[in-house]
Amino acid sequence: MNPIKSLRASLRMLWYEPRIVLTLYLFASGLGTVARVPILITLGLIGWILSTRETFDSLAETVTQTQASVESSSMPNGEVVGLLRDAVETAVTPTILGITGVGVATAVGLFILFSALSSAVTIGGIHSLLRQQRPIEDSLHTLATHWRALLIVKLSFYLGVTLFVAVGLLIAANISGSVDQASPIAVAVAVSVGGVVSGVLILTWILVFAFAEQAVVIDKRTGLDAVSQSVKLPFQRPMIIVGYVGVALGAVVVAGVLAAIAALGGAIRILTLGTAIVLPAIVDGFKTSIYAERNFRSTYTLTLRRRFVETGRDGAQTLLRFVRSHPLANIASASVFALGSLIGWSITAGIDTELPAETNIGSVFGSLPIGTFVNLSINNWLVAADLGLGGIIAGVPTITNLIFNGVVVGAVGGATTFAAFVALVAPHGIIELPAIAIGGGLGLWLGAVGVQALRGYYSISETANAIKYAFRVLLGLIPLFVIAGFIEAFLTPSIANVLIS
Repeated sequence: MNPIKSLRASLRMLWYEPRIVLTLYLFASGLGTVARVPILITLGLIGWILSTRETFDSLAETVTQTQASVESSSMPNGEVVGLLRDAVETAVTPTILGITGVGVATAVGLFILFSALSSAVTIGGIHSLLRQQRPIEDSLHTLATHWRALLIVKLSFYLGVTLFVAVGLLIAANISGSVDQASPIAVAVAVSVGGVVSGVLILTWILVFAFAEQAVVIDKRTGLDAVSQSVKLPFQRPMIIVGYVGVALGAVVVAGVLAAIAALGGAIRILTLGTAIVLPAIVDGFKTSIYAERNFRSTYTLTLRRRFVETGRDGAQTLLRFVRSHPLANIASASVFALGSLIGWSITAGIDTELPAETNIGSVFGSLPIGTFVNLSINNWLVAADLGLGGIIAGVPTITNLIFNGVVVGAVGGATTFAAFVALVAPHGIIELPAIAIGGGLGLWLGAVGVQALRGYYSISETANAIKYAFRVLLGLIPLFVIAGFIEAFLTPSIANVLIS
């Protein structure tokens, strides 16, 4: 099968089966949120330790004094830097460094593990879609049967990347150390040389592992055997690597163009949606199609308009059904978010921050309302998707992220006046916050499903149906986030300017 046909098969999967592809990649993204949990817990522990030692208040006071001194030029720059350094040294203790180290190490370990699980979901699902079978069910079957082999592949890959980064740093250090007086130019040259060497090694390593995941999923190979097969592939089928390099370079170019367009329009979150879901789906679809030598033929007969209408209607109906059927999960989600808000408010309630009378609230939301509207709508929906689909890991990522988002909202409320907080949050918050709570409720419900599945009370088919149901609920949330984003981008600044002035 030639690369052109494989690329066409990949694009056709995305075009004719977007719901399946989105479900696979959003579910994989939700699994990846587990890696953020140790970081959020670490930040929470550090904040709690600092607050109990009254260091947080001291840091805030130091920063305030420093800012005032800089603005009035009453303190030399050297004294300002020294004051900040002393404050940071007071806060950074061995206990905090130890907690940070454990948190980062745990996050890295979970990232590698769930990166392997995510690959099992996406590659297994795409391969099943090519065979016109049951993609969501088969993705879970792949996860259950091949996660160990994929974990070995991921560990080998990231160990190699770490080694090559270290090689680049050593080269840079040796070059700069060989110069008698290391000028900025000499340091820049050393870093550039080290970076180039690391970059070449890492790109070569990526090619070595290009089809290792497909070898695991399609050929049922073990981890190291799959890597060996991926290494042999360019010699056995040279066009497969040529095609992969071409598609990968094309994806990079497309991502760059999208980034430029998104930056011009102020809608950078479109790039996140594209690079997290669309482009990986295209590349994975191409790799899986060309490796398995399978084309894609869709039996979909509905027009694009009809599909859009039916998808929107089904999403709205499923959302209403979920809200009526699972009140406890949604109430629990709202309660966890409220707890986080209370914690955030208690942390910043003593900080006296008032907006100057001449402040233009609109500047807080960006200079291009359309870009802000797109960013907010996409960002909030992706947050809800992570809350919902990431909850399958016993609900832990959902609870952690609900608390974190609640802390952020509560901290804003504690650091501003009540009038300013209401003016900035209430207009869109009456729609956005309940929608976020529903996303969290979805995650708590799916977490219960995940626990029951591990205990053997749910089959793979029943678990897959729950994931598909969760995605339909998320589709129903899209209009809510679009409305909330429109209000926040176009109406909230004007309302806040009137109420606060």
